[in-house]
Amino acid sequence: SVIDPEVLEREKTKFQWISRELEMAINRRIETGRPLKSIIQEVVTPVRPTSCSVFSIMAKLLGQ
Repeated sequence: SVIDPEVLEREKTKFQWISRELEMAINRRIETGRPLKSIIQEVVTPVRPTSCSVFSIMAKLLGQ
């Protein structure tokens, strides 16, 4: 099956955003020593985890 180019571009953009957010969270962890779980929850909460399956999965993995 052929993947719709628009869907592919949307997923690519979403992945790039998630990658940037996770990198920022990891850097904050290194700088502050705070638990990565709480830093990621600060990132996850504003985007409504239920609206994006990736964030729903992250929230469950982090025990939110």
